[in-house]
Amino acid sequence: MACDKTMEHVVQQGDTLYKLSRQYKTTVASIIMDNARVNPYNLQIGMKLKICPGAEYQWPGESMAGEELQDDMRLAWLDHVYWTRMFIMSVAGDLPDQKEIAEQMINQVERIGKIFAQHYPQNVVRTLTDLLMDHVELAGSLVTALKTGEQATAARLRQDWYQNGDAITVLLANETPEYNPDTLKEMWNTHLQLTEQEAKQRLAGEYARDVETFNQIEREIIRWADYLAKGLQEESEKSGI
Repeated sequence: MACDKTMEHVVQQGDTLYKLSRQYKTTVASIIMDNARVNPYNLQIGMKLKICPGAEYQWPGESMAGEELQDDMRLAWLDHVYWTRMFIMSVAGDLPDQKEIAEQMINQVERIGKIFAQHYPQNVVRTLTDLLMDHVELAGSLVTALKTGEQATAARLRQDWYQNGDAITVLLANETPEYNPDTLKEMWNTHLQLTEQEAKQRLAGEYARDVETFNQIEREIIRWADYLAKGLQEESEKSGI
């Protein structure tokens, strides 16, 4: 059978034909047929093999397959809400690790940006990342203002936080036609509302309600992540990527 696109694999320590067949989503028989002069029982390090990857193989630089994209999107956004929760708990308990936790929150923004970099132009990814960085910084400042009882400051930060959210959802909707702007805004605003509610409950010592709110945050962020992943995947398929 003709192969539309072949690649060259340089044999590394520990390589076997079975391992390579799994890696490239093909079969051992296919690799053997494409490398008739190679002894399949005596692969040598540095040896070059011609391989025809299977249809499910993800070529470097190509967008992620649906399930992988969904998993990566979920993990990135779940980590975002986990580190946000740890920051809230640190502020509420006057713990000395707020700077370190804030750095982890920023790292998660970069992780999310890398996922979108598989689908968006570099300048758009940079804008999205900057907006998410602002989201994290505003969230941290809002929690601190709520802790210190600075109501006027908290009100201003809350307004900026929601305006930042509007900018995020507009950018996503503009770049991915599969996204419904109203759906994006509804889900993101729900995330903001629940996060502020979580902070207020933790600061007030309402721990049972705080835990229940965070359970809801987890469910909502998974819904958000799945919606983002589905839209990106559908857009890629429609574009033939």
